[in-house]
Amino acid sequence: MSVEYLTNKSSRFRLQQDVYELQRSLVLELELRTVLLTAMEYYSNEEFPNQTLISHPHKVCKDISNLKTKITDLEKEVEKLNSQLIKERAQTDVVLEDKLKKESIVVKNPKFLPHPNMVSEEMVQSMKTIFITLSESSSDGSSSSSFHLSHGKIPNWFGIQGKLCSEDIGHYRLGIEVSWMSVEKKHLNLAAKELRRYRCLIQQLGKINPLNLKYDEKLAFWINLYNALMMHAYIAYGVPTSDHKLLSLMQKANYTVGGHTFSAAAIQYVVLRIKTRAFLCLDDLHHDKLKVRKEQRKFSIKAEPLVTFALSNGMFSSPAVRIYSPGSIRKELEEAQRDYIRASVGLSMKEQKLLVPKLVHCFFARRKVADGSNLPCWICQFLFPNSNSHQTPDKHGSSSYVVLSHDSHFRYIFLP
Repeated sequence: MSVEYLTNKSSRFRLQQDVYELQRSLVLELELRTVLLTAMEYYSNEEFPNQTLISHPHKVCKDISNLKTKITDLEKEVEKLNSQLIKERAQTDVVLEDKLKKESIVVKNPKFLPHPNMVSEEMVQSMKTIFITLSESSSDGSSSSSFHLSHGKIPNWFGIQGKLCSEDIGHYRLGIEVSWMSVEKKHLNLAAKELRRYRCLIQQLGKINPLNLKYDEKLAFWINLYNALMMHAYIAYGVPTSDHKLLSLMQKANYTVGGHTFSAAAIQYVVLRIKTRAFLCLDDLHHDKLKVRKEQRKFSIKAEPLVTFALSNGMFSSPAVRIYSPGSIRKELEEAQRDYIRASVGLSMKEQKLLVPKLVHCFFARRKVADGSNLPCWICQFLFPNSNSHQTPDKHGSSSYVVLSHDSHFRYIFLP
């Protein structure tokens, strides 16, 4: 909104106030004149032995004459202000018309459209705000739906018994947890403003074209979009009660990007080409079951394995959500892998075995580490980066670790 527009609007408001005050004064003056004239007529028809009550008739007449003059002046002033107000309104209409024309040009000209990465980043931030609002507003005191970490406390995010006391779990140390929320109307009303903002972002999403982006820009864009879409799906359809219903949710939830519709499943398996088997339902997913249009395949990008640690399905064992930016996407993905491993891997003190989440195990199995390291050695590179090999677990091979099953209970962790 331009400064000129605000100035005109303020000026018009002041003029309206002046007109109102003058009209009010005019009414009062007219009422006073009527009272005085009535009084003179009344006294002129009465006989008073004592004429002191009307001892100054000439003065009263003079006052009335002055009132008439003042009323005439006020009427002229009101007419003048009304004329000025009409001109102000005409000027405001011209300013608004120019503003609408400029906005129309911005919408039609792709050069003025918001950058796709900016839209996707804003979507994640907006959805994070909505989730935390719904969580805090629906907390009944019986369980903590939103958990803010305190300084100096190392959290056990994944409830691992015998959790390794790693002093550095990266961004997970400052995470915020949402494990329950309400989407009842009275709670949604508290997030109404942010929900309206999110709908505007979805509309912008339909006008952008990610095909022209560089690889790192595409990578960050689709990761952010996937996470925002999954969160939106939970609000729209509720929390799925099984892995197979989660898969159905991933295929049902979709956004329109540049005129093409993409479901969460299509973004993960077709665009990002991430085929994680971290939980059972995805073992049943085959490409012949996933409906993929030819137009969608042209959006596919080169697979980046580390994206596994950036996508969140809203389950207890899922990685945390953070905003990914194209300028530092490589570094951010490496941090996502390192921090997830440090936050989720445990150690059985009794059996001296590593407790490994299924997501980490599946990632390692599919990655097939080039240096030939076994899983425990590979994990210990993240847990003890400055330690010698003799400080890592003594046992090697499959007997030195236990794979933990994927916990599909609802939970989101939001990182700064």
